[in-house]
Amino acid sequence: MPLNHTPSEVNLMVGQYLADRRRAAGLSQEELADLVGVRQTAVSRWESGQRAITVYYLARVSSVLPTCNIAALWEDLGIPRCE
Repeated sequence: MPLNHTPSEVNLMVGQYLADRRRAAGLSQEELADLVGVRQTAVSRWESGQRAITVYYLARVSSVLPTCNIAALWEDLGIPRCE
């Protein structure tokens, strides 16, 4: 099953997902940045789709945002599960 989105579209979708989960947790971009160990501008760029989040930081974000489910994100993007 191929991924039916361009890299820019994926960045936007991931960014929106992260922003939604951050807001649901009641955190500002600056608070999330402090918890993850980056600057607020990095969080802003991830959320706006200007920059792709690395797997390392995606794992860190998912560890501090209890509603951030990487498997659900991949499913939303149409990425098939490895069996």
